[in-house]
Amino acid sequence: MVTVLPSAGWAHREQMTFACHEDTVRDVIREFVESYPHYRRRLLDDDGEPLTYDSVHLDGYLVEPTNRSRVAARRQHGSHRCAPGRGVTRRPVGVVATHQGQPLE
Repeated sequence: MVTVLPSAGWAHREQMTFACHEDTVRDVIREFVESYPHYRRRLLDDDGEPLTYDSVHLDGYLVEPTNRSRVAARRQHGSHRCAPGRGVTRRPVGVVATHQGQPLE
């Protein structure tokens, strides 16, 4: 299982997470939207493809739009990453973070 972590602004200042099956980043986003359809406009286009202007990060690294159908989101050994400085985010490795703007870390 991997964890989807939407932008805090999208979650109305609450940190919301969603566990889903390991798959490509593209399919993880689609599974998330199936469970939370009110995010569809923010994440998918009219054809059901992930929007290219959203930033998607996997374990703190940007996943370029052209790679989202190839990059696999997999949970790894239950370890955690922690970024130093302001806005410290602790989360399981294997997390897919979707938001507009700068990286979460």
